[in-house]
Amino acid sequence: MYLLTTVSFASEVCKTDSDELLSQLLSNHPSVKMSQEVIKGAKERVDSAFWGFFPTPSLDVSGKDSDRHTAVARLDQPIWTGGKLTSKYDMATSKEKENIYELEENSYKLIESYLNILESYLQSKSNIIELQEGADNLSKFSEMLDRRMEVGVSSNSDKDLLSARIEQVSSDKMLAKNKYKVATLQLELILDRKINCDIDFRDITNAQNSDIEESIKKLLEFHPSLKKTSAQIETSKYEKDGTEASIMPNLNLRVERREGDLYSDNYDKSNDQNIVYLAFTATTRAGLSSISDIAASKIKINEMEYRKKTIEKELIDSLLSDYNNYEIAKNRINILQRSVDSAQNVLDSYTRLFLAGKRQWLDLVNASREVMQYKIELSNLYVTKSILSYKLALKNGQIDLLTGEIK
Repeated sequence: MYLLTTVSFASEVCKTDSDELLSQLLSNHPSVKMSQEVIKGAKERVDSAFWGFFPTPSLDVSGKDSDRHTAVARLDQPIWTGGKLTSKYDMATSKEKENIYELEENSYKLIESYLNILESYLQSKSNIIELQEGADNLSKFSEMLDRRMEVGVSSNSDKDLLSARIEQVSSDKMLAKNKYKVATLQLELILDRKINCDIDFRDITNAQNSDIEESIKKLLEFHPSLKKTSAQIETSKYEKDGTEASIMPNLNLRVERREGDLYSDNYDKSNDQNIVYLAFTATTRAGLSSISDIAASKIKINEMEYRKKTIEKELIDSLLSDYNNYEIAKNRINILQRSVDSAQNVLDSYTRLFLAGKRQWLDLVNASREVMQYKIELSNLYVTKSILSYKLALKNGQIDLLTGEIK
């Protein structure tokens, strides 16, 4: 494959697999670690909400001195709360789902960032190779020109033109090296490791799905941002249920053991009591605040549903853009490959014609530059096409968000 031959920059012995780097990224990045801790906390909150259905023990002790005190041991078992406990448990469960999907969303964004940096890294690396090849060709022309100047068939202006082109290529190569250095530093930053070896990039263009409608369907089923928003809508509904339940009364079964009397000096311990009874409690909130809170909860649900629709449109637009760019790159590669071959033939022809005195020096230098530019554009397109194939696989759910493996 052309891409794999043009991006070989470091030692052939020292190579690092790009998929392995992606797997390490998804295992070690701080945002992933943070999301994992958030999920652990969410699981504990689910357990806490679950224990709300069980009896609650309490102990009240009041005393004036060693002989006058009251102790009440109580056990409260909720019988009916108007939905408070259920909504609290449902909210905790839904929040846990949100956090799981947020972990996947963070991983998704990390993969996108990694692919963007990798594209810059691979393109700059291949550009350096093509620019160096162009500079080598100009150096050969320089040797040929020097021999022609010695016999007086070429002028100093031809030499000046060639020197200007060599300086331009050197400047372009310096910019490519700076781009390569920045991309390497960005990779080291996101991966939290040194990049001392050439990155061996695996092409997966053969796994590309050509059915755009099927890709859109998979995107809407798979994307973690949509799953997260759906979970947020469910959480908002449970929050509304909790707000409505907050104004409902509570019915508890209460078991008490009472000992002592704080107000009597001559308390008879035989009067200690064991009591089992039902406790009915009801509290109202200030004014009409409950009605306002319920209305606000309904508005929040509508807001989240519209947000989900907005995200859907943005994701479909992004998918269509990547799909279109992929098809353009694929078609442009075939055209540019022919252009490279044609430009190389023209350069070879111009070289022979120049030596025969039938072409100008400017024609030869321009033909050499055209070959170099076509090769740079072609290598960039190969990288872009391969990176887009990964992005499309990511949007189709073909990349495991926890391991980075291609499904």
